Amino acid sequence: MRGAWTHRSRLGAVGLRLAWWASLWLAIDTASNLVDVRVPLGVEDTLTRFAVGLGLCWAVVVFSAAARLRWAAIALGTIHGGLGVLLWTVSGGG
Repeated sequence: MRGAWTHRSRLGAVGLRLAWWASLWLAIDTASNLVDVRVPLGVEDTLTRFAVGLGLCWAVVVFSAAARLRWAAIALGTIHGGLGVLLWTVSGGG
């Protein structure tokens, strides 16, 4: 526990990078499910995944000290938000 407290900035940086990579994985996996015609589309589940990815990007933007990581999270969050709005619009708005 003491080691974690002394290395909290490194652990935080690793955690934020893991959040960014998880958000990227959610974006790729969910977008590939959108274009896969063999699987029926669950709109609610897909919108939830986009919202979780957007929340992870928000956390990275707010808590990251690295400017490049913040810009990458803003770009990825824009992708999440755009695809989520597109899916919501195509599905009838709710």
